[in-house]
Amino acid sequence: MKGYKELREGNDARYRAMQNMIEAANANGGDMSAEDTAKFDALNAEYRSVQSQIERNHALMG
Repeated sequence: MKGYKELREGNDARYRAMQNMIEAANANGGDMSAEDTAKFDALNAEYRSVQSQIERNHALMG
């Protein structure tokens, strides 16, 4: 089981990766390849799942 700090750090890395993908797509006309879109969607799903876990931690920690 990961601790709060590890959850935050992992999500920070996911966010940066998604941000880099968006910036690269914007620099190339705004479109992502099918492979990049699938990778982005997977990262986004993981990010949202972990973000929910982080929010539950906040609720418990007060």
